[in-house]
Amino acid sequence: MRPERNIHTVVLLSMLAIFWTGCASTDKSGIVAAGCQSTPIQNTDLKLLGITPTVGKITVVRMIGTWCPYCQEDFKQIAEHFKTKKWSPDSVEVFLVAYRSSKETGDTYLEFEKLHSQELGETINAKFLDQTYDQLLKLQTKSGEPLLTGWSGVPFGLVFGKDGRLAFRGHFTMSSGFQDNHYAFITKLQKESCRP
Repeated sequence: MRPERNIHTVVLLSMLAIFWTGCASTDKSGIVAAGCQSTPIQNTDLKLLGITPTVGKITVVRMIGTWCPYCQEDFKQIAEHFKTKKWSPDSVEVFLVAYRSSKETGDTYLEFEKLHSQELGETINAKFLDQTYDQLLKLQTKSGEPLLTGWSGVPFGLVFGKDGRLAFRGHFTMSSGFQDNHYAFITKLQKESCRP
């Protein structure tokens, strides 16, 4: 390898490491409230997205693009967790939220819904919001808290405990290990005895 190529490779790898560290360091775990405690954002704030969560259930929300391969993989994992009964529809509800972008329209969403109607079934709720990323980022709760803090791509997740508290907010597909831990976190939340 020529010396100048070596330098370019080192510079490129260093830049990638800085970029990755920057993305990952904003919130290493994404966990907002690990135990039964009040948070400024509650599951009732999901009405900003047109979602009415079921009282006493864990609420999992995904901001997705139907074109996004990571979102499709997450969708398969969610369906598998219900299929293998790791997640019970009696204790976990899931909402997939697509939104308007240069790659997503009401038509692309309807195509996705038609293509995946079997997998969506009754356990996974999907919807399209005719709003852009910039519009959705401005959503604030009654207390003035931004609902989607930290959102910078898809998929982006919000998880609320059975008591309605925000338990997780962030990106969860940074690595396969992180993603597996995210699903395990949701599984553990089913065992909590927090009251709504």
